[in-house]
Amino acid sequence: KKGDSYHLGRLYCRLADLEIKQTNMTEALKYGRLALAIFQRVDSKKGIMEAHQLIGSIYIALALQTPSLRDSVLYYCKIGEKMAYQLRDTISIANIDNILGDFYKRQGDYAKGLIYFQASLKHYQALGHQHQQAAIKQQIALTYLSLGQIDKAYTVVNEAASIYQQLKINDSFTDKAFATIYAEYYRQKEDWKNAYEQVKIMHALDHDQLISDRNGAVSRLGVEYETEKKEVQLKSQQKELTLGRQVQQNQRRFLAALS
Repeated sequence: KKGDSYHLGRLYCRLADLEIKQTNMTEALKYGRLALAIFQRVDSKKGIMEAHQLIGSIYIALALQTPSLRDSVLYYCKIGEKMAYQLRDTISIANIDNILGDFYKRQGDYAKGLIYFQASLKHYQALGHQHQQAAIKQQIALTYLSLGQIDKAYTVVNEAASIYQQLKINDSFTDKAFATIYAEYYRQKEDWKNAYEQVKIMHALDHDQLISDRNGAVSRLGVEYETEKKEVQLKSQQKELTLGRQVQQNQRRFLAALS
């Protein structure tokens, strides 16, 4: 179609990512499919690979409610994995390993999930992507907790926390993930006091996110109100100018009739 481009496909991927963050998976899938269709039309191998990986990750969430969709997860992920290796795209290889690790962890196959997470971590370490290293280590820690290997989980999550602190960034999603992991670690240790402290951190982060979302909504409403107000003012001014021109025309006609 006219106007199709790799950048347009990437825009739809970005829209899908935003829907994923809002847990609107049906909408995310719609945007993911639109992106894939555009990439196929412009014959972008990189785009087709990215869209398959994205759609596969969306199906992981959908498969939790509809187990029959697990085949769709593997279908899209395996195509995305194969193309990543064909393109020798290390970032995409690391990404698909992470996605498949998440899939198997959610399916309860923790050992297989761990293999994929560790493979993903090695790629991100080779690339020097520290934020992603911290995120993958969080996933590995959660997997160890699911396996009941709490000491390994504690070691890995502390490594992740050290990397994250060095980055000196503030990401509420990452912060909440740390609180969740530590809360579960202390729960399994039956250290109820520290578990409770981590749960309080989780609730505080949820509260901050609600305020942030509300402020964002208020800001958008304010912009919409100001925009609408300006449009009304412009329409009013245009009406006044039109009326003024009509009065001037009538005056000229009246004076012409008198002369």
